[in-house]
Amino acid sequence: MIVIRGGVALVIAELTALLIYSVQNGSVNIRALLLHNLSDALASVAVVAGDALILIYD
Repeated sequence: MIVIRGGVALVIAELTALLIYSVQNGSVNIRALLLHNLSDALASVAVVAGDALILIYD
C-alpha cells in the first residue's frame, strides 16, 4: 500500500518539478521551489525503496 502512495507522490513531485522548470525565468525563489520539489521526489523514491525491501525481506 505504501509503495502505491509513494509512487503517486513521486509522479506528482516530478510533474510539479517539470511545471516549475518550464516557467523558471532566473528567479531565485522559483529555483528554490524547484529544488524543494526535487528533494520531495527523492524522498518518495526512498519511501518506495524502503517499503519494497520490507515487502521482499519481511
